[in-house]
Amino acid sequence: MERLEREVYRIKLKYPNATYVGIADGARVNWDFLERHTQYQVLDFFHATEYLAEASHAMHPIDTSLRKIWLECYRSGLQDSY
Repeated sequence: MERLEREVYRIKLKYPNATYVGIADGARVNWDFLERHTQYQVLDFFHATEYLAEASHAMHPIDTSLRKIWLECYRSGLQDSY
């Protein structure tokens, strides 16, 4: 991470007034890093969809057709909201 920290520092010196946005998966170490160096943090769509798929199993543990409908509804809503 030290190399990445140096690179972020170098870029911020070059563009001090920029708005910095970090995009990552759900790993805690990524969010700790991004919270220190960016104003905004975004969970990428692929990983967000993975989390929704896990949630769909909790919502509909037995009925796979309802699980698929639930997942598609929330995945579409997530995608359409941005």
